[in-house]
Amino acid sequence: MSSNYQPAKLDVDSSLLDSQLSFVQSTTEDEIDKLFFNQVKQDNKIETLLPEEEYSSVTVYPKPGLCVKTKNDKGVKFFLNLCRVDEIPAPTPMKEEELERMIAEEDYENLWRVPMSIGAPRKEKDKSGAECFAADVAVNSDWFSSTMEPSEVFTAFVITVAMEGLGDKHSTEARLDRDSWTVLKNKKYLGDKVPPHNIQKRASLGIKPVQQNNNQNKTENQQRRQPLFKLEKNRKVNPTELSAQVYLPGVFSLNQITLNVGEDRILLETKTGNFYLDIFLPVNLNNDHCESWFNKNTNILHVKSPIA
Repeated sequence: MSSNYQPAKLDVDSSLLDSQLSFVQSTTEDEIDKLFFNQVKQDNKIETLLPEEEYSSVTVYPKPGLCVKTKNDKGVKFFLNLCRVDEIPAPTPMKEEELERMIAEEDYENLWRVPMSIGAPRKEKDKSGAECFAADVAVNSDWFSSTMEPSEVFTAFVITVAMEGLGDKHSTEARLDRDSWTVLKNKKYLGDKVPPHNIQKRASLGIKPVQQNNNQNKTENQQRRQPLFKLEKNRKVNPTELSAQVYLPGVFSLNQITLNVGEDRILLETKTGNFYLDIFLPVNLNNDHCESWFNKNTNILHVKSPIA
């Protein structure tokens, strides 16, 4: 990949930023928990059947990779440090031609995401001693070296999405110019020391192995992700009713979901996002009267069934 190249013009839909796959440096309350548990806190009408998942965090130390120079909306010089971290998962495989097609056709229905850790902006000094801002964004180390760095298409895409994410999280300092950035030649990092990042070790990013008849299908299924989910029982309105909520970022309609509800099992697959969920329930269901609906505003699938 040539250094010091100018950016490709990428119009990236803001929905490409996946909160589930965006690891942040701060340890604020998880946004997905807010979606699932606010109703419990407000009216106490539901009883949890399964324990809530708790995600431990780990402190990691990113390694320098690429340094991008741009400016914010106030005209202040801003440096984006693209770093490498082993602990962040790699994106699902995608060919460069497919990414180019998706961008050219603005095909954001089949969303593809790059897990990244976005650090907070901080004040630094540039080589002339003038005050500027810098922020670190880290992606998987192996994917950085094998896929992103050799490709101007992948690099431009990651830079554009990282700038979008910084603007969403830190709008005061980091509304960045996404049309005139430059990757600096022979400079991997701006700053004296790379600060550590705290990332969550989420089970939802784990691999669910599935027995297949050939190695190709086995590899594809090992790349599936288990989504966040919650099982609840409404003890006041209908004590014999079980409800499930499944968070599916990147999914926008029921047509993209295959759902099977058994007597004591829920099996779900998606055409986008590569989600796979197979759970056994603590109760038996009357699945002849099962209902499901999808809220496209929150990307949550709701399933409701009487308890047998």
